[in-house]
Amino acid sequence: MIPSTAAMLSPLPILPVVAVQTPLTGCRVAFTTPPVYATRLARLLHLRAAAPVPIPTVAVEPTPRTIAALRHFFSPESLDRFSSLLFTSRTGITAVDLALADAPTPLIVSDEPFIISALGRDVDLLDEIGLIHKLCRNPNRIRVLTPEVASPSGLVEAIGEGFGRRALCPVPDVIDLEEPSVVPDFLKGLEARGWAPVRVSAYETRWAGLGCVDELMRGKYGDLDAIVFTSTAEVEGLVKGLKVLGWTWCALRERWPDMVVAAHGPVTAEGAEKFGVVVDVVSSSFSSFDGVLDALAQRSRQLPTSCYHFQGMVASPSGLVEAIGEGFGRRALCPVPDVIDLEEPSVVPDFLKGLESRGWAPVRVSAYETRWAGLGCVDELMRGKYGDLDAIVFTSTAEVEGLVKGLKVLGWTWGALRERWPDMVVAAHGVTAEGAKKFGVVVDVVSSSFSSFDGVLDALAQRSRQLPTSCYHFQGMVRLLSSFKEMSQLVPYDSPTQLEKSSLWPPLYHCSATGQ
Repeated sequence: MIPSTAAMLSPLPILPVVAVQTPLTGCRVAFTTPPVYATRLARLLHLRAAAPVPIPTVAVEPTPRTIAALRHFFSPESLDRFSSLLFTSRTGITAVDLALADAPTPLIVSDEPFIISALGRDVDLLDEIGLIHKLCRNPNRIRVLTPEVASPSGLVEAIGEGFGRRALCPVPDVIDLEEPSVVPDFLKGLEARGWAPVRVSAYETRWAGLGCVDELMRGKYGDLDAIVFTSTAEVEGLVKGLKVLGWTWCALRERWPDMVVAAHGPVTAEGAEKFGVVVDVVSSSFSSFDGVLDALAQRSRQLPTSCYHFQGMVASPSGLVEAIGEGFGRRALCPVPDVIDLEEPSVVPDFLKGLESRGWAPVRVSAYETRWAGLGCVDELMRGKYGDLDAIVFTSTAEVEGLVKGLKVLGWTWGALRERWPDMVVAAHGVTAEGAKKFGVVVDVVSSSFSSFDGVLDALAQRSRQLPTSCYHFQGMVRLLSSFKEMSQLVPYDSPTQLEKSSLWPPLYHCSATGQ
């Protein structure tokens, strides 16, 4: 079912600000993002203790007309004439999914590789909606491409030479607005690399209408501390909305002279200048909205952009103790692991003691078990099934102990394993590095960001000295021994078995400790 325009343009609630300190605490941050993306950006702002002010100036949505246009290309007779399906937006992925509803699988079973591209975190959506399986019954035929730089120009750079092959490009049909140069430049770039791109209008991008900035200018939201643009079309939509009310961008700046203007990437910043909007802050990381919010936070000069915040705090138990404030005797229920056959790391006891020191009365409840994975947990690894290792990642101290126990069963030690692979890089996710020392494991790389596994992978990539930590990496750029199956979320396949069959991503899955 295609959502209606009215539903997509309904106002978002302004969430209450969490009472903790971050660089954006208490800041009123307006954003002109279309409703289909606004919920995500509002949540990220809320997590940073800011007050999100959604002012959608454009609407982005599939329509019956665009879905009908897409369906023409998604039949076995049509799609197999192409060698790639290149998505430049999340909405394009959603539109294709709608077009595939109740349709037969369009790609035939073949050994001919078929490329699907997605930018940044959009790759997660491919897995969430099962698009690969909807397109082809043989997922091994699919090669998923996620460029290092999450932009259409980055995709052109990453895809390689086309040699005359056809590329299907689901892009927007821009209505009542000037079409930004992004898509035309993308198509020209593909042609320059020998591809034959075919443009199909997958969804519409159009002005949100006459009253899109009415409530803002009537003062409903109070004074603004910042405004965020995530596309050039949004800038034009705002300028058009101001003109309807007899305002100009310059007049708006005079009304809020201290307001910081942020743009999601240099393309948006450059496009904004065409409409007389000068940008103060530009994000250099485009894989998610975190990039522009990090740039905005850095502008405040209170914390470096390497600090990520969950509900406005450092994402660790000690960060929670710091953020929660004084307890004054109140009780706190703490669902934590029951550690079996392993030494309990100090993290949970220290967390409970920290709460007590702040006046809380913590009640510990065993919510799940963490236990050793068993006698044969490293057997295949040490028998050489996976070849030489370039790196190993630990995400908890229990995993380190589990690995050491598994080696001992086989008559090995950690020192012997290091002699076997002397160039192997050992990476740890935050405080895990300190716990690893207790078991004789010296760590080479430690992540400084703990909110997701991206932190440890960025640290590992930085070790390679090929790319800065602001770049996010997918598709086997580093060969890893992962100790948690959740790492499979980094690529759009739904099981480790499929990952192992893919030539694009060769991580090795070994659980030395399990949590259930």
